[in-house]
Amino acid sequence: MKKTLSFALFLVSLAVVTGQTTVTFRVIPSFGPPQNSSSFLGYAANAVSLIKITGTLPIGERTSPTDACLIQHIMPEDLMTTTSLPFYRGVFSTITPWNNERGGTVWWWVEVTANEGETVSLSDISMVLSSSDFNNILGKTVSYSGSNITYSVTSPGIKVDGSEITSGLANQQVKRVIVGIGSKSFPISSTANVLAVRDFINKFPNWRTTSMAIVKGITNTSILLKMPPSLRVVKAGDRFLVTAENNGDPIGYELQTSVILGSSGVWNSVGTIWAGQTNDMGAIQDYSTLFVRYAPF
Repeated sequence: MKKTLSFALFLVSLAVVTGQTTVTFRVIPSFGPPQNSSSFLGYAANAVSLIKITGTLPIGERTSPTDACLIQHIMPEDLMTTTSLPFYRGVFSTITPWNNERGGTVWWWVEVTANEGETVSLSDISMVLSSSDFNNILGKTVSYSGSNITYSVTSPGIKVDGSEITSGLANQQVKRVIVGIGSKSFPISSTANVLAVRDFINKFPNWRTTSMAIVKGITNTSILLKMPPSLRVVKAGDRFLVTAENNGDPIGYELQTSVILGSSGVWNSVGTIWAGQTNDMGAIQDYSTLFVRYAPF
């Protein structure tokens, strides 16, 4: 029996930057509810708890509106907030949503640890968010150095002895700080709005959103790219067909095949594939096993 496997390559936007003299920090992107959502405090508490314990977030899909998971790519729907459309991450549907959850945004969780003999504070953290469209429509700058900024349960400071600061001015010195910074979102109220946002994002080749976090003069730049179309392998009569999901992505990809999966496999280019396109890979009897993937040019 012929067996096939279809998969794609994604850019993971988790990065770690080590300061030469003062701090070590990383930025962890996650999809979550907007700050005014009833789910936000639960989501933020879970994110902070997981980062405190593991230093990161788990990879995977959320199973509840308060789950905090690392994301490796971005969907247009990750940046839409609505008051009228039922929503799951990546899908607007007529299914009853989680706790009336309506859309969300990308949260960039910054986890900073002072190096030995050093301290850090919430006020040391700032971030510049941008998108690659011409008008940088999601551009945003956040700084925690203002006199009205305080620590909180969702932006705690952790001392050397493990005790936490969850209130008071942001310039209090600690050993470790965790804080989430939310991207801007598109406000939508109809299916037409959803389609308009998708069309806007998809018309820009290689559209991406970028976070540049700065802590004590050290910079960490993390990028989330759009999710490429998924591949689907089908049998049509005696033919072997590979279809790329029609998700509006304007970028073409190199399609590659191999008869062996793993380090000993040799991947051969078999042309290009675009969103919505189906490629005929040939007669099924020509293969015992064939693995398929694609990669950006």
